[in-house]
Amino acid sequence: MWTRLQTILTFLTFGAIVVLGVPVDIENELANSDYITTCEAIEDAVSNSTGVYYFLHPLYIKGNIHWASSSNQNSACVVEPADPKDVSTILKIVANTFTPFGIRSGGHATNPGFSSTPGVQIALFKFSQVTYHPAPLAADGSVGTVDIGSGLVWDSVYAALEPHGVNVVGGRVTGVGVGGFTLGGGYSWLSNQYGLTIDTVTAFEVVLPNGTVTTATETTNSDLFFGLKGGFNNFGIVTKFTLLAFPQGQVWGGLQTFTATNLDRVNQATADFAANVTDPKASIITTYNFLLGWVLNQSTTWGGHASLKSGFFISYDVEPFLPSMNKRSKGGAYPHDDFLVPLNLYYAWLSESQDKWYHSTLEDSARVIREQAISEGQDIGGAKQIKYGNYASATEDLAS
Repeated sequence: MWTRLQTILTFLTFGAIVVLGVPVDIENELANSDYITTCEAIEDAVSNSTGVYYFLHPLYIKGNIHWASSSNQNSACVVEPADPKDVSTILKIVANTFTPFGIRSGGHATNPGFSSTPGVQIALFKFSQVTYHPAPLAADGSVGTVDIGSGLVWDSVYAALEPHGVNVVGGRVTGVGVGGFTLGGGYSWLSNQYGLTIDTVTAFEVVLPNGTVTTATETTNSDLFFGLKGGFNNFGIVTKFTLLAFPQGQVWGGLQTFTATNLDRVNQATADFAANVTDPKASIITTYNFLLGWVLNQSTTWGGHASLKSGFFISYDVEPFLPSMNKRSKGGAYPHDDFLVPLNLYYAWLSESQDKWYHSTLEDSARVIREQAISEGQDIGGAKQIKYGNYASATEDLAS
């Protein structure tokens, strides 16, 4: 193995229930649910700017649908709060009624329950501000800060900042939400230069579980500030992130696809890049895919088996970063002071009956890769085997 590999798992299940094709019995179940009473209480208590939407309303569908159908659940209602005060009101009501709730930013999760619920789905779409505060060039390369609403996807953030000639350390794939990505850590095309996204956060505006609206920075609520940097939504609902802004010029990039006959050359090119490229502005993701039975640039070890079990997409994403990236670490709940390269295992399949096989296969495949790396002398065993929460499966133990 040519570089350290961090064992991290992810999976995508295309489940039995399609978002727009919900069985009638689910509609009846929702209508009879005690959670509807909670929804009505919220509707009575919040401001007129906050919306509450029920089954089959277009904004109900928008709030529940996810990029991966494995994350979809049909909530009793979708609530779109307009400001932190209404978020506070909502949290107090769901707490007092013991109603389960979900928090939805971009909805790019693959795990059920991570941003979905059968109770009250809190969709943060109305938190959509992007405000740039320019400042002189600082020693860390920043040129001010940007206030970013937690309901945005990175595509919208980049588009808003482009006229200013600045950017932030954000997501690399279209459709990824600001909220979960940032609270999980945030590996970016700019991480070689500036660290993870959590290393560039200067403030969180957050509504605590008891309804208190507060701000967490390095000097104010510092423990909360530490916990939010990798602690996901376990400490409250973040409504605004303040990130460092950095100068952004033109970018050259693209996608190249190779067939399986070039596999050895792709491996060597990836290894050469990781070993020899020191330009912090250079970045790649090498993806080994098995798609619909045709090998694009990956061995058929698991793809061949998966094609017999309703699998149609198998992907291994190798993401080389410079070891110097970790010098930018400013700490946080996601430990990233030691250098590890993310590895994203991504499986897609159709039949829910095959879930157990795929989950087991993902774990086995990650274990084989990890053990091979250790056998070749990589010092990544034990406590050093940090797992990246944004790539982890729902059952993965993230403790280290």
